[in-house]
Amino acid sequence: ISINLFDFNLDFGDEGKPHRCFKLIDTENQNISLDYIQMHIIEVQRFIDILENLTIEELKNNKLLTWMKFFTSNNLDLIKKELEEANPIMTK
Repeated sequence: ISINLFDFNLDFGDEGKPHRCFKLIDTENQNISLDYIQMHIIEVQRFIDILENLTIEELKNNKLLTWMKFFTSNNLDLIKKELEEANPIMTK
Protein backbone atom coordinates (compact mmCIF):
# COMPACT_ATOMS: atom_id res chain seq x y z
CA ILE A 1 0.00 0.00 0.00
CA SER A 2 1.32 3.43 -0.88
CA ILE A 3 -0.16 6.71 0.33
CA ASN A 4 0.63 9.75 -1.78
CA LEU A 5 -0.11 13.28 -0.58
CA PHE A 6 -0.43 15.73 -3.47
CA ASP A 7 -0.38 19.48 -2.95
CA PHE A 8 -2.36 19.95 -6.15
CA ASN A 9 -5.59 18.63 -7.62
CA LEU A 10 -5.64 16.00 -10.33
CA ASP A 11 -8.08 16.24 -13.23
CA PHE A 12 -9.76 12.95 -14.08
CA GLY A 13 -12.60 14.68 -15.93
CA ASP A 14 -15.07 14.12 -13.09
CA GLU A 15 -16.32 16.11 -10.08
CA GLY A 16 -13.04 15.62 -8.26
CA LYS A 17 -12.48 13.56 -5.13
CA PRO A 18 -10.10 14.25 -2.27
CA HIS A 19 -9.20 10.55 -1.93
CA ARG A 20 -8.83 7.89 -4.59
CA CYS A 21 -7.65 4.31 -4.32
CA PHE A 22 -6.15 2.54 -7.32
CA LYS A 23 -5.55 -1.20 -7.54
CA LEU A 24 -3.65 -3.31 -10.03
CA ILE A 25 -5.44 -5.55 -12.50
CA ASP A 26 -4.29 -7.81 -15.29
CA THR A 27 -5.11 -5.90 -18.49
CA GLU A 28 -5.69 -9.12 -20.43
CA ASN A 29 -7.83 -10.79 -17.76
CA GLN A 30 -9.63 -8.25 -15.59
CA ASN A 31 -10.90 -11.03 -13.34
CA ILE A 32 -7.40 -11.19 -11.91
CA SER A 33 -7.13 -8.42 -9.35
CA LEU A 34 -4.30 -7.72 -6.97
CA ASP A 35 -6.33 -6.05 -4.22
CA TYR A 36 -3.42 -6.07 -1.82
CA ILE A 37 -1.44 -3.69 -4.04
CA GLN A 38 -3.05 -0.29 -3.62
CA MET A 39 -2.03 3.27 -4.39
CA HIS A 40 -3.93 5.91 -2.45
CA ILE A 41 -3.94 9.43 -3.85
CA ILE A 42 -4.76 12.19 -1.35
CA GLU A 43 -5.39 15.61 -2.87
CA VAL A 44 -4.56 17.83 0.11
CA GLN A 45 -6.11 21.00 -1.34
CA ARG A 46 -9.51 19.32 -1.62
CA PHE A 47 -9.28 18.15 2.00
CA ILE A 48 -8.43 21.63 3.29
CA ASP A 49 -11.79 22.89 2.02
CA ILE A 50 -13.59 19.99 3.74
CA LEU A 51 -11.71 20.38 7.03
CA GLU A 52 -12.70 24.01 7.61
CA ASN A 53 -16.25 23.26 8.82
CA LEU A 54 -16.04 19.78 10.33
CA THR A 55 -17.82 18.76 13.49
CA ILE A 56 -16.31 16.41 16.05
CA GLU A 57 -18.86 13.77 15.04
CA GLU A 58 -17.75 13.94 11.42
CA LEU A 59 -14.15 13.49 12.54
CA LYS A 60 -15.11 10.50 14.69
CA ASN A 61 -16.89 8.87 11.74
CA ASN A 62 -14.05 9.34 9.27
CA LYS A 63 -10.54 8.61 10.55
CA LEU A 64 -8.99 9.78 7.30
CA LEU A 65 -10.24 13.28 8.12
CA THR A 66 -8.43 13.22 11.46
CA TRP A 67 -5.19 12.34 9.72
CA MET A 68 -5.68 15.06 7.12
CA LYS A 69 -6.36 17.58 9.86
CA PHE A 70 -3.15 16.43 11.57
CA PHE A 71 -1.04 16.69 8.41
CA THR A 72 -2.39 20.10 7.36
CA SER A 73 -2.43 21.85 10.73
CA ASN A 74 -0.23 24.88 11.30
CA ASN A 75 -0.61 24.53 15.07
CA LEU A 76 -1.07 21.03 16.47
CA ASP A 77 -1.40 22.33 20.02
CA LEU A 78 -4.71 23.98 19.08
CA ILE A 79 -6.28 20.80 17.70
CA LYS A 80 -4.57 18.11 19.78
CA LYS A 81 -7.51 17.43 22.13
CA GLU A 82 -10.00 17.40 19.26
CA LEU A 83 -7.92 14.86 17.33
CA GLU A 84 -7.44 12.67 20.40
CA GLU A 85 -11.19 12.65 21.05
CA ALA A 86 -12.01 11.84 17.45
CA ASN A 87 -9.33 9.19 16.88
CA PRO A 88 -7.82 7.31 19.87
CA ILE A 89 -4.65 6.46 17.93
CA MET A 90 -3.79 10.18 18.05
CA THR A 91 -3.03 9.89 21.77
CA LYS A 92 0.12 7.89 21.04
